[in-house]
Amino acid sequence: MTNRRRWFILALISLPVFIGALDLTIISAVLPSVVIDLEIPLETGLDDAAWAVSGYLMAYAITMSFMGRVSDLIGRRKVYLLCLGIFIVGSWLVATANHGPTDLLIQAARAAGSRPDRSEAALAALVIGRVIQAIGAGAMVPITMALVGDLFPPGKRAQPLGVVATVDTAGWVLGHLYGGVMVKWLADLRAAGTLQSPLFGWQILFLLNLPVGLLALAAAWWALRGATQSLDRGRFDVIGAALLTLAHLALILGLGANVDTAGGVPLEELGPAAALRRAVAGGERGLPGAVHLVGAARPRPAAQPAAVQAAALCDSVRDKPVRRLRADDRPGFGAHPHQRAAG
Repeated sequence: MTNRRRWFILALISLPVFIGALDLTIISAVLPSVVIDLEIPLETGLDDAAWAVSGYLMAYAITMSFMGRVSDLIGRRKVYLLCLGIFIVGSWLVATANHGPTDLLIQAARAAGSRPDRSEAALAALVIGRVIQAIGAGAMVPITMALVGDLFPPGKRAQPLGVVATVDTAGWVLGHLYGGVMVKWLADLRAAGTLQSPLFGWQILFLLNLPVGLLALAAAWWALRGATQSLDRGRFDVIGAALLTLAHLALILGLGANVDTAGGVPLEELGPAAALRRAVAGGERGLPGAVHLVGAARPRPAAQPAAVQAAALCDSVRDKPVRRLRADDRPGFGAHPHQRAAG
């Protein structure tokens, strides 16, 4: 495989990563329109509407944790195409949340003996669609990075990995701007009487994912035919994945509980997340043969993911006194280290 073809394949599979990251923050620009369109009460429904943002972030972070390992066992191409399909389905559910999905939820609730308000059912349908979106979008990030390892030789992987990370970051950074511009443009068209369909409001931002996603699905199916991968014969660490998922849930729910960590409140408020993180590392000692998501042995800081370092820092800083770093505490600042030793 030529180097040009490698980069062409990387460009094709990075496009859905960009779109998935874009939808991570695009909802913040359209959320006021969503609240009005779904007739969510401002007094009681705003906290629930925030789950359209938090639910996506939560599912995005969780699937990023272990879907790369799933692709090791099943195959990158299969898992990537499946996750892209899940993202497309989620986009359709979000765009039509106030119609078919809401009717289905109302029928299911009535069959269970309850009578939900339509605005509550519409919001629930929206959040469910957003979570399904994020399951596919978040999973594509580690799979794309794993595909870099399959496509590029060991000495040439740093640059394409940096490209994938840049594409992912650019997506959620530009999501606010893209959403705001599109909302303004659609409002102008509605004011001029050009748009009349109820699906051509904020919904169009998610409907656009359908044609682009289908094209990307066909392109990835074609481009990844020649990608070679030797499947891993190990097994998936189900217990570790479950504990890691619960740790993510506890952390996100804890951070969303209005805990003022800067105001003197101890970090034990987030204790469930730290306890589950310890369980992931400690429980894996009894699982021989599995490739563990978080190793029981503490890795070197240079090789440790930033998220794990942050979790470890939050867990350990509560038990240690913090002192101000002085200028002469490190070599290169203030007096020379030999001078300090002599003094």
